[in-house]
Amino acid sequence: MAQVSEIDQTKDPRFIDVITVNGKPFELVGGHFKESDFPDAKKKFGKRTFTPIVSDKIIEKLDSYQKDKIKPRTKDGKRNPEWYESVIQAVVNIKNGDNYLVKNGHPVGAISDKQFSTLKVMDENSAKKFLYVAEVAGMAGTADADVGLITELPLTEDEQKFRDSDEVANWLEDFEADIGNEHTLYKTIKLSGLNEKSILKPNLDKTERMRWLKKMAEEKLLEWATNADAKDPFGKGKGRSKKFKTGRSVFYFMIKFLRHYLEANGWSIPEQKKGSILYQGVVSHGKYKKLKATPAQIDDMKICLSDESNFPKELTSEDGTKWKPTKADWYDGFFYFSLGMQMGYRATEGLTIPVGNHFTVISKKGIARGFEPQEIGVEDTGEIDDDGTPYYLVKLYTRKTKYVDQPTHEGIVYDPFVNKMIKKRFDEVRQSKNVNDKATLDKLGIVKKYSTFIVQDGKRKKVEKKNEVHTLIGADGKYISVGSLLDEKPKVSGLRTLNQKHLRDIMRHCYLNIPKPLDKEYFGLMPLHAIRHMFGQYWLAESGWDYGWVARLGHWGTVKELQDSYGFMPDEVFDAKWKTIHAEALSKSIKLGGEKGKTIAKRLSATEVALAKKEKTGLDKALDKAYEDDAKIIAKQKEEIAESENSPITNEDKDALVVTADTIANEPLPESDEK
Repeated sequence: MAQVSEIDQTKDPRFIDVITVNGKPFELVGGHFKESDFPDAKKKFGKRTFTPIVSDKIIEKLDSYQKDKIKPRTKDGKRNPEWYESVIQAVVNIKNGDNYLVKNGHPVGAISDKQFSTLKVMDENSAKKFLYVAEVAGMAGTADADVGLITELPLTEDEQKFRDSDEVANWLEDFEADIGNEHTLYKTIKLSGLNEKSILKPNLDKTERMRWLKKMAEEKLLEWATNADAKDPFGKGKGRSKKFKTGRSVFYFMIKFLRHYLEANGWSIPEQKKGSILYQGVVSHGKYKKLKATPAQIDDMKICLSDESNFPKELTSEDGTKWKPTKADWYDGFFYFSLGMQMGYRATEGLTIPVGNHFTVISKKGIARGFEPQEIGVEDTGEIDDDGTPYYLVKLYTRKTKYVDQPTHEGIVYDPFVNKMIKKRFDEVRQSKNVNDKATLDKLGIVKKYSTFIVQDGKRKKVEKKNEVHTLIGADGKYISVGSLLDEKPKVSGLRTLNQKHLRDIMRHCYLNIPKPLDKEYFGLMPLHAIRHMFGQYWLAESGWDYGWVARLGHWGTVKELQDSYGFMPDEVFDAKWKTIHAEALSKSIKLGGEKGKTIAKRLSATEVALAKKEKTGLDKALDKAYEDDAKIIAKQKEEIAESENSPITNEDKDALVVTADTIANEPLPESDEK
């Protein structure tokens, strides 16, 4: 009989009577966890009981795919009590996105349970087992586990410079659905032979730029995308991987992101016909004016985002993954949309508003360019509405335009629902000052301390810091990493990336499911940025297309930018506005009396004759009707005044003329027979 080798009990967790994870002890019975500690195990991964054993192969994978290394099984010849907890933490890191997983050349970020198998980390059930332990131990996805560090694929110095550029920031600000495709754009621009600045061709006129772009797209991008033998631009002449797909689909995405990048940086691409090398069938900046959301649709959006009785239990993301939103998720969506309709903010501007006033954190590079720290946040104006709710002043950090325009934008919020939500968040922050237990802080959405990394003595060191900057929309750390809210480039990784994706899912659901759905090709693809577009058109319409006022309200740099984006004033609005302005000016002239009043009266008589001899416009008809209703009463007096210009106008005649002018000003414009 073969001799059974002695088991090294220091390496087999089944021989440990109690395992501690995140401070919570778990007793083992016969090497298995107690069923009472994990009652949902059967439902989650098909086993009523399970062991904490972990294979060396899984340990090796976990070590290679995430930043925190697994602690050794033994320490000083004894079992290491921290070992199993470090295994669980490693799985949580990978799940939440603090990982080195790469797909199609760029970091994967947060992943689903199924992706543990498809990305070949471990089988799905093993992942579910570890994550269930993390869940019961209270260490899966908690806000105060937030780490202020973006972990991604190690980049070359050149690509890092590319990603840090203002041009790339502009692109991702305007086209948030493109986030995660930075490497594809970097490769595309590299293939053109230029860099992120020179590809904008600032020295060419519009015609020359378009001619160059089409030629480059065909001769360089299309050739590379469809040629399986093309060289890898990053491989020093080596052929590219055989796993890399070729064909028009590859080219399509290269052009898609390049077009978005160019448009976000001031190069508007005209609508392309299907035969064009640049054809994408996508909405360009200049076509926004055709995609309107009516006031009724905007009201329906608010109802969709706030009516709990109609919240769907499950939503499906653009990539097909399903998830279950909470009431807090819907509340965030309603808050974000409603405040966006007051401020017209860009996506990141809305998610990085702090409660109270705080100074921005500026890099040395930023200060060298003349950009100093600015105060941003929300404050009480001291004024209140009828029910006692304060009006609030909101100051945004306008990162996209910080070097070329004002680095901040501010506006007073008058919407009563929005002010109540702001007040609620202020109350949560105030209440948290006297609270330290985690359960209450989680309920309030407050993180008081957070972990981050610093470089000390040439080594990266994890430290704990006190958090004094709390986000206005959402819980601390939900959408933006705690500790980076005021930064020029706020950190978004792991769970934050996933939560922003879910916020877009919620907005997209409502765009497409209100009684009169909005355009899927624009609102569905750009669900957060689209709110700025809706804001612009809504307030242009409500203000009578007052471009100057709306440009200031929504921090557009120029009136021309607003006109290019949303079009010129509609003809019917222009005609009505012209009629009103004309009538008001006429009223002022008539009220003058004296010689000028007599001259106006004479011209009114002449108008009556002229109107009978020509085809009447809408304005002519308005003047004509007003004249017929009131001016006949004083026709004889006006004729006498007109015949004798030196005769003084009587007070009675002055009063009659004022009545006529007021009628002209208040009479609605009749429908014109002209098409």
